[in-house]
Amino acid sequence: MIRYRFLENLVLKIYAKMDRIVFPINPKEIVQYIPNCRYLSYNTFATINNCSIQTVISICESISGCVQYDANKGRYLIICNEDPTFYGNTLARQRWTSAHEIAHILCNHFYLSKLQMISENNLMKNSIKAFEKEADAFASILLAPFPLFKVFNINSPQDIQYYFGLSKMASEYRYNSFLKWKTYSFRRAWDNDIVNIYNEKL
Repeated sequence: MIRYRFLENLVLKIYAKMDRIVFPINPKEIVQYIPNCRYLSYNTFATINNCSIQTVISICESISGCVQYDANKGRYLIICNEDPTFYGNTLARQRWTSAHEIAHILCNHFYLSKLQMISENNLMKNSIKAFEKEADAFASILLAPFPLFKVFNINSPQDIQYYFGLSKMASEYRYNSFLKWKTYSFRRAWDNDIVNIYNEKL
């Protein structure tokens, strides 16, 4: 089960720590707010370890990215593919991947799964698909929170792409979810808090 209220509060805490909130959000800048966490691109990781990109993909078990946890030192390492020449690895996709990997850390998925590395493939192997869904939910809330749709006058998936920097597919999915949310949701304190924090940190 996805812990939506928990995810929303995580995003609120992140927004509160940011000096400025500018969309599209660059998730890499959020890494500084996570204790004992470092971010590397696939290219940088390959250079440091004197290996090929294909080796990095093999280590991460993913073309897009992964996050590793050193239990002995209590440190996290997010590794993401920033090479746009990989099929479909647009800036929007890279932004989503970074936010997704951050979610695995903040949602305590390492503690819950007892894994040392989390990637889409090894989560599927371990039948913990719910973690992937929760990480995607976090990414969508972090990158394109519904309460700000009114602020940006969002009326189409194209508007989401333009203002929030999501991919075409993610924007369409997010917009359809927004229409449902708008129909069945009522305004909560969290909605007001997100708007207020955004206005304070423009």
